[in-house]
Amino acid sequence: MKLLTTMAVVAILLASAGCGNGTASTPGQGAKETPALAAATAAPSSEASLPTAGPSGAPDDASPAATGAAPSPEASVSAAPDKSASGGASGSAAHEDKEVWAAVDKALESENYSSVVEIFEKVPDPSEDLKAMYNLALYNIYGQDGDDEKSLEYLYKIPAGYKGRHADLVSYWKFIYESFAQGRTDNITFDEYKQKYYQSGKSTH
Repeated sequence: MKLLTTMAVVAILLASAGCGNGTASTPGQGAKETPALAAATAAPSSEASLPTAGPSGAPDDASPAATGAAPSPEASVSAAPDKSASGGASGSAAHEDKEVWAAVDKALESENYSSVVEIFEKVPDPSEDLKAMYNLALYNIYGQDGDDEKSLEYLYKIPAGYKGRHADLVSYWKFIYESFAQGRTDNITFDEYKQKYYQSGKSTH
């Protein structure tokens, strides 16, 4: 009788041990899943991290009025510069012949500003007009590179009230920068500027 009782207890213990092995989870599985779950939880959402871009062609919160940044000198100029806009007395020297200015005009028309710089560097004792075109070219070059501070430095090396060659173009770029700095968001073209401001005498640049 005692032997049967002992065997029954052993059988119960063995059965209990077998059930435990069949239902207990494997520790290794939990350890393998935890890092992946933690990584997925910690990874930032790619959509949430993207900054919201401002509307194209108009300054957002980082406008020149808030940051002092110049508007990028992209092709708002919808027409070729007026070659006759010398404004009367010109600062062009006699040694700057028609060929020099024909090359400058062509470079400005095609927005090839590096060519204007090259022409300037080849002319000994350049005139005030040619210096102005050199500064205007560097304004555009640095502006396209994103160096707003350097860009504006060259733009404002051109004297206020400049009336030499392409005075309308110089006045236009100063007007664009100052308009954006004052919070204006509309994009005015070169032709619109000449009609509304430059030719009417409302511009003081």
